[in-house]
Parts: sequence; C-alpha cells; structure tokens
Amino acid sequence: MNVIVYSQQSCGHCQRQKAFLERQGVDFIEKDINQSKENRDEFLALEGRGTPLTVVKDGEKVITTITGFNQQQLVQILEM
Repeated sequence: MNVIVYSQQSCGHCQRQKAFLERQGVDFIEKDINQSKENRDEFLALEGRGTPLTVVKDGEKVITTITGFNQQQLVQILEM
C-alpha cells in the first residue's frame, strides 16, 4: 500500500495529518502542490478540492482518496 499526501506548507490540517501518519508509523510521500507544477497537475487530475488530499494506492490502482484531515477514516483505511 502506498500513501501520498498532497499538501501545502501553509495548511494546518496538512501538518496535523502528516504528524498523525508519522506517529502511526505510516510511510508516505508528501507532494506539495505549490512547489511543483507536476504535483499540482496530479492533485487536479484527482479532482482535488482541498488539502490535505490523501491517496491510498495498491500499486498503480487508487484504492481511495480522502480530502481533509479525517483521522477516523485514515485509521479505517490503514487497518486494511
């Protein structure tokens, strides 16, 4: 399972989510949508409307996306 977090430096919810994932021992890739056109394009292609946008993949297949910091939903997905 691969976890990607699309974020922004100025986003408080993004900071809380990344800290939560780190406390849970979850490896994730952070992609700041303001630091790279490629990251922003990926975010928009996923129909991102806000950050954090968390994408959980199995290989190249997207299992789910989570918009915003939703600790309960993250725990459910990570227990799969």
